[in-house]
Amino acid sequence: MKSIFVLWTDDPRTVYNDFYNQTHPAVADQLGSAERLNKEIIMPIDAASLRGNFIWDAIDRHLVGKRRRRSSGFTDINCPMCVSRGESADRRYRCGVAPSADSVGINCFNCGFKTGWTRGRRLGRDLKEFLRAIGVPEVELARLEAMAALMHRHTGSIGASPTALPPSSFPAAPLPSGARSIHDWLAEDCEEPDFLEVATYLLSRGDDVAKWPSYMWTPSTKDGMNRRLILPFMHEGAIVGYSARAIDAEVQPRYLGSKPPDYLFNNAVLRLRSRKYIVLVEGAFDAIAIDGVGLLGSTLTDRQAAWLRSTGQTVIVVPDQDTAGGKLIDMAQRYGWSVAFPRTIGSRPWWDGDVKDVAEATRRYGRLWTLRSILETATADERVIAVRLRLQQQFTEPCKSR
Repeated sequence: MKSIFVLWTDDPRTVYNDFYNQTHPAVADQLGSAERLNKEIIMPIDAASLRGNFIWDAIDRHLVGKRRRRSSGFTDINCPMCVSRGESADRRYRCGVAPSADSVGINCFNCGFKTGWTRGRRLGRDLKEFLRAIGVPEVELARLEAMAALMHRHTGSIGASPTALPPSSFPAAPLPSGARSIHDWLAEDCEEPDFLEVATYLLSRGDDVAKWPSYMWTPSTKDGMNRRLILPFMHEGAIVGYSARAIDAEVQPRYLGSKPPDYLFNNAVLRLRSRKYIVLVEGAFDAIAIDGVGLLGSTLTDRQAAWLRSTGQTVIVVPDQDTAGGKLIDMAQRYGWSVAFPRTIGSRPWWDGDVKDVAEATRRYGRLWTLRSILETATADERVIAVRLRLQQQFTEPCKSR
């Protein structure tokens, strides 16, 4: 893979001279040549590494000792700057670090130290001192400075559109007439044949899917709703749409409903700051099965991407295995996210060949095994993704013919 610097700079000596004179002269002088600088500092920088919040990634890697995560998004640590600023060593977690998709804020309530970084800006002196204090090596710090300098020149060229903002609200939307919770119908000992068949279909999807508490049903025959399982779309406690899945195989379309633009299914998990990963899947049943986030399709909008990026968490994309998810994989690579291929790893893949999505995987293997298969096979390496995608596409054709 070519370094992003090489893609934007014809002569590595230009990078070396600029880096030597402006960015980090001590390290450039220590390395001593454009060739060594290019190998140790420049070449490790690729497009994927620039799309994420590389400053927070470095802080997260090098922080040692205990830390406390707050629901507000702050991570509280013992301040590494207090002693150098004339205060006693912090042992009460008085320093807060607040990451987002494109920035980091740092503030100590003991010594008053305050610094931060925002995409498109170079690294300031105080931030560099903080990074040194938590143990970031000089060569890595030099690489971070080079990355920030590159983003300073080319803000907006990499990653999501700088004008895209996460959606803040969605309008309320009605459900099909007569729709009520499955649990309410069960509590009333409903014996309607259509209801019992809908309930039987739900149970056939497996325990991890069936135990979701929000499924609905209606006896209304309009649009065949009495033969459909209804999944309400929620946002901050309000119903903003729904999807109604037909239980009869011959019925088309399989799904009816209404979905607001830029909506993400099971979006409540995006507010769980204690989570390290967001598993992004295509379908609602897939999201329910592993408590992930569902696109309700195979395309991703800039506002959906901004919503996901605003969490500061690691996104892992799991496309449906029977379609190979080409469009979704392209979008994942655009934003530097990882992609999981549980069915195409080595001679002994995690999933059997007839397992096409996450929901089916949990029905067959259980939630824990499925989550482990996703984490173990996730990669953000563009070369590895390309190879696995080709294998997936070759593997998909025989599956479609069965």
